[in-house]
Amino acid sequence: MIEIKEVFSEKDLLKLVKFPFGLYKKSPYWTPPIIKQELNTLDKEKNPFQKNTTTHYYLAYKDKKIVGTVIAIINWIEVNKKNVKRLRFTQFDVIDDIEVTKKIIETLEGVAAKYQMDSIEGPLGFSNLDRFGMLTKGFDKIAKFGTNYNYSYYPQHFKELGWKENIKWIEYEVKLPTKKDKTYQRHSLLCTRIKERSELKTLSIKTKKDVLKYADGILELFNKSFKEIKKFIPFNEEQIEYIKKTRLSLIDPNLLKVIVDKNDNIIAFSICTLAFEKALQKARGKITLFSMLHFLRLKYFNKRANAGIIGIDPEYHKKGVPAIIMHETNIELNKRGITYLELDPIQESNTANISLWDNMSTHLKTRVTFIKELSDK
Repeated sequence: MIEIKEVFSEKDLLKLVKFPFGLYKKSPYWTPPIIKQELNTLDKEKNPFQKNTTTHYYLAYKDKKIVGTVIAIINWIEVNKKNVKRLRFTQFDVIDDIEVTKKIIETLEGVAAKYQMDSIEGPLGFSNLDRFGMLTKGFDKIAKFGTNYNYSYYPQHFKELGWKENIKWIEYEVKLPTKKDKTYQRHSLLCTRIKERSELKTLSIKTKKDVLKYADGILELFNKSFKEIKKFIPFNEEQIEYIKKTRLSLIDPNLLKVIVDKNDNIIAFSICTLAFEKALQKARGKITLFSMLHFLRLKYFNKRANAGIIGIDPEYHKKGVPAIIMHETNIELNKRGITYLELDPIQESNTANISLWDNMSTHLKTRVTFIKELSDK
């Protein structure tokens, strides 16, 4: 018998967070989150992105064992300001038993009906910075930190149960050119011309203090960059402060690239990180003195990096700004001996962005959201 229980206690919340650790114990491709960070994200008092939401956390049991998890989210800003009456779901994990998946979906349908939602879609998180999408290609690749990993039976379950793919993202890996490569030299010349033509310059950011100095401008630009995207929900002041404290304060200053115009207005930025997935796998969700040794080793002996958030002022679209960001990042990564850069997921509909990478990258992964209109039930 399959039973769904709602999570109300801290003890059960910890069970929800730890369930994937057992499910993916033998997988060499799953990248564990940090348990403490996960708990903070799911804490309705600590996470300001939950203030405008109604959430329900669930555990699925079979024969008294946990066999699945899911979180149902209604973002009331999305519902009331964007008129999108949709139930999101996240933290979906399940054993290879379609009956368990079916039971979890029935629970989501019940929540959606209770709040008069028109559809259910996921995986989608509380905010635009949370993990999203279900993997449909790249099951044999290590999951980039901050992205979902799942077994191949996940999308099979949803398709068999009549769900449709909605948003699709593509993830690329770029082999970085070095100073000796003609590609590098062409990029360098191109960036110089673009900067001169548009009167742009790159800020020198060397310390954590510098990062926080420009943090407000960066996050304001992030809101501006994505405001036309239907599913995008801008950050408010409280959320901006939370991001500054929990995310921007931790990044490597030299891997933050900020482009300004002649009046020193921020018109573009990008955030890159070293690839610490191997260290995270060894840490198994906990940061200890011993696990820190793995992080320190990868800080100095690493061949891979991850591209993160990129924001560009809409007024500078189609003016070559992404080329500047990429080349400036390439320069820094070359200094560190980094050979490969894995890009953040790019929406398939973003053909302009995809065209930048098609000829110089490898398609590593594809992920999608699945959607079900309640009228389809």
